[in-house]
Amino acid sequence: MLVIRQIIEKDYKILEEFLYWSIFTPPGFNLPERNVICHPSIRIYIDKFGSKKGDNGVIAELDGVPVGAAWTRIIPAFGHIDYNTPELAISVLPQYRSRGIGSELMNELFQSLLKKSYKQTSLAVQKENQAVNFYLRLGYNIVKEKEEEYIMLKSLSTITNRNHNYINNNALNSLALEIPNLTHQLEYERIMDNWEHIEGNIQPELMRRYSKKKNANIPFEKWLEYCEDDRTTGSMLSTHVPCTLYFCIKDQKEIIGSIVLNHADTHRGHLHAGIVPWHRGKGYGTAMLALALKKCREKGIMKVHITPNSKENSAAIQTILNNGGILIDEFIDDGCIISRYEIDLSGTNIALSK
Repeated sequence: MLVIRQIIEKDYKILEEFLYWSIFTPPGFNLPERNVICHPSIRIYIDKFGSKKGDNGVIAELDGVPVGAAWTRIIPAFGHIDYNTPELAISVLPQYRSRGIGSELMNELFQSLLKKSYKQTSLAVQKENQAVNFYLRLGYNIVKEKEEEYIMLKSLSTITNRNHNYINNNALNSLALEIPNLTHQLEYERIMDNWEHIEGNIQPELMRRYSKKKNANIPFEKWLEYCEDDRTTGSMLSTHVPCTLYFCIKDQKEIIGSIVLNHADTHRGHLHAGIVPWHRGKGYGTAMLALALKKCREKGIMKVHITPNSKENSAAIQTILNNGGILIDEFIDDGCIISRYEIDLSGTNIALSK
């Protein structure tokens, strides 16, 4: 059984082993000599651990055997930001990787940092290291680029304290739906840079900026023109049904997802949505759908149809159910079984108001 627990003093000596395995070895290269961890620039991550501000950590044990560790220190090392930001290191022994242990370690460490009132945490990672995508999925952003590595930073303000198993109404009411405009350009480009690192099949499709015909990203102003055409004529869409793409904005600045509202029903329903990977599982999908249902009501759409892209997409299905959706039928589309849900807005009130 896997157990994630807080680091204790007797664990400090095994950090040497985890420090060694945290060192990135590019494909085709031999592992470094063991004494590499004696170099001052590396040893600083564990030297006299437990004696410095920001020393904090968690251990992963499998059947009582330590197999991974994640820890932080406030030190002038590779990923240093400032003396209020702990820098994170993580290591899972090679034979135990690709089991989700790294994610469990990180999430537990975030909780520990949150309880100690830290606002953010940083790290450094080699550009060649596939772990870059792992950190992006966990909500890290690239804040500095060096010749061979990225400096990444994660805000802990988005972490839900496990003392609460829900996001309260104040948090949900911090969201708003906005039609894209020029003021969103920098934020749109920021999240797409990160999102494209993680996923190729970004949803909703209209959120994408890459043009296969041009083999390049569409300039933002041109992308806005396409959005305007979608809203007015729908001439470029396969359905030829006009639709509106809304950004879901948190705290009037951060794009956390988007949702497309078809102005009429199509074989794939009225609404298609997506939340950025680093904000999934926090209840924002449920809130965004509630706000979109208000838009449907304003357009006179009282029976809203939604078709998740897969019967296995349990998160999307739960979001629909949270907003009163019921399964009405199933059909075959492109060889896949698609479930159609309906949310009846007649005589109902939308819980969230803006």
